[in-house]
Amino acid sequence: MDNETNNTNDINNENDINNNNTTPRSGGKPLRLKLGTFSTIMVIFAVAITIVVNMVVENLDLFYDLTPDQFFSISDTSNQILAELPADVTIYTLFRTGQEIAIYQQFLQSYRVFPRVNVVNIDPFVHVDFVARYTQPGQTIPVNSMIVESGDRHRVILPHEMRTTRFDIFTLSEVVETITFESVMTNAIRQVTMGFDNIIYFVTGHDEVPISAAYQQEFADWHFELRDLNITMIDRIPDDASALFITTPMRDWSEMAAQVVQDYLMGGGKAVFFIDFNNVDYPNLRRLVNYFGIDFADNAILESDTNFLVPLQGGQLNPFAIIPLYGEHTITNEFVHSDFRAMLINARPLMQLPVARQNLTIEPILISSPNSYLKDLHNFDPETDTLNREPDDTTGPFVITFAITDRNSSPNSRIVFTGTEAKLNDNFNNGTNSRMVLNMFSWAMDTLPNVWIEATPVNDNNLTFTSAGQLYQIMIISLFVIPGSILVAGTGVWLRRRNK
Repeated sequence: MDNETNNTNDINNENDINNNNTTPRSGGKPLRLKLGTFSTIMVIFAVAITIVVNMVVENLDLFYDLTPDQFFSISDTSNQILAELPADVTIYTLFRTGQEIAIYQQFLQSYRVFPRVNVVNIDPFVHVDFVARYTQPGQTIPVNSMIVESGDRHRVILPHEMRTTRFDIFTLSEVVETITFESVMTNAIRQVTMGFDNIIYFVTGHDEVPISAAYQQEFADWHFELRDLNITMIDRIPDDASALFITTPMRDWSEMAAQVVQDYLMGGGKAVFFIDFNNVDYPNLRRLVNYFGIDFADNAILESDTNFLVPLQGGQLNPFAIIPLYGEHTITNEFVHSDFRAMLINARPLMQLPVARQNLTIEPILISSPNSYLKDLHNFDPETDTLNREPDDTTGPFVITFAITDRNSSPNSRIVFTGTEAKLNDNFNNGTNSRMVLNMFSWAMDTLPNVWIEATPVNDNNLTFTSAGQLYQIMIISLFVIPGSILVAGTGVWLRRRNK
């Protein structure tokens, strides 16, 4: 009887547990308490695992781009260059602590996964002495710049180099159009890890247009050493010359100076010319240029197509301030498929001679539009003459820059001739002119040209509010309505389960 009673009690106890979940089991603890304790432990365990996984992922620098079109992923070109780096490189970002630019940090994630690339942030307001080590006299390195360094080489990247902008006439402000971060960063890494120093002689002696301090710094950043060379005082170009840098002289060269330069170029030398339109005759300089298969005219190129004009201060269009077209060439590959535009002023047309020496390759680099035209301004009278396009004016397109390779020497001579010195001014186009000039010298000296990497377009996918009321509505819904609804629903579920 006692056994039967015990069995009955056991069955009743089991039914009570299944129905009410309140009857104690072994140890006298309610099942609900056990389940709650178990759930709490599992939550703590899950949180701990999440923390550990995040720490491991962060230490491993794992990165996966989930954005549409792989916005933050770098190209195959960059991946190959970074995988084959011959030396370690450090990228110093100059962000204020707590004010880092998120979009650049995301791009840098794709660089820091490579073992030879290290990324370090240096707050320029805290580490003033660090930034001063890389600052040239008379120059400043603004916040949000970057410094790429390898060994004793470094390259400073300024904020405006990492993006292109346009002026929005509706908001009256600059709007970012494309991100050029990858192109600038990858090329900077190449320069400091694989480049080599070159001595470029700036030709003087005939009142040449000087090089601005900003351009001198650009050359220094690319590890091109600039030295002055008075060609009226020498009988040969120094043997350590990597190239000659020639700007517009205010008077013609002497026969001897022209012969010194010609002898250097005939022996495999390199040179880049920038000869502006002016009222000076250059018979000796012209003979030198003719020897390499081209000639320059004494007319000015003007532009009638507003799509190829650069708005100057006040929005006015100057027919002398033109945007050229690009020829397909190593020098221009970086710009052909991008929004980068050169800007030229007071350009003169160049012509290829119908009869030239053999083994000359002459390639057009910069070309004016088909709607450009020529004006002879030597005897221009503003009272009777006009700058407007007239029926008798010779129309374009006109070549403004040639790249010339002379294969009659070993090594081959390489010359770039531009019919304007306006490319030595970057005030109008966010550095496109200087970048192209540096490409000209890189090609002439057969060093490392910039690799072309397409800029990343910025799509404006931001949510736009047309009134303050809409903003307040979204804020109230996000901060109060949605969390409140979840809280009420959760409380209802909890009460219902409690009363069962």
